[in-house]
Amino acid sequence: MADIIPTNDDGLLSWALHGKDKVTADGAAAGLSPAEITAFTAAFTKIIAILQASTAANAAAVRANADKAVMKKTDLPALRKLIAHAKTNGTMTEGMIGEFKWVATSPSVDLATYKPTGRVVLGPNGPRIIWEKGPLHGIHIYVLRNGAWVWLDRDDVSPYDDLTPLAVANTPESRTYKIRGVVNDEEVGVDSDAMTILYGG
Repeated sequence: MADIIPTNDDGLLSWALHGKDKVTADGAAAGLSPAEITAFTAAFTKIIAILQASTAANAAAVRANADKAVMKKTDLPALRKLIAHAKTNGTMTEGMIGEFKWVATSPSVDLATYKPTGRVVLGPNGPRIIWEKGPLHGIHIYVLRNGAWVWLDRDDVSPYDDLTPLAVANTPESRTYKIRGVVNDEEVGVDSDAMTILYGG
């Protein structure tokens, strides 16, 4: 059904910006009272502020996820080497190592057959994967694209938000995910069941 208010964020922001400018410039000539102009301006201003804040937050989240992925691939391995060297410096005792929490722990479950569990829901910024950590240090997330599983990201703290934009703007799409357990930066166990959601942006 036709609507005077755009339903997608980009269109709504453009519409609100135009509306605010138009009401300010031509509202009185169009017969709007001062009170109406004030009300229109306040409504448009609020819409603009919320949408611009949402856009900035989404962009920041994308940058943060990218930084996190780099950190896990570069900084954590470097830190692991520093810890390994420090543990053999001749001064640090086993007790000290325990106090620093640099003692490797072995899970009580069979990691060779461990199957992670999770579900996908619609979060505030897109598909959200909620998963159970159990004995895992984290998970690898895969998404099904063109019939093939593609690595998407690693996550260490549930939930995980997929901020990938729609392949075609304003066109809903089905997304299917699976997860795999990670311990000491290595995949363990077997894949989770596939999880599918319809995402419309």
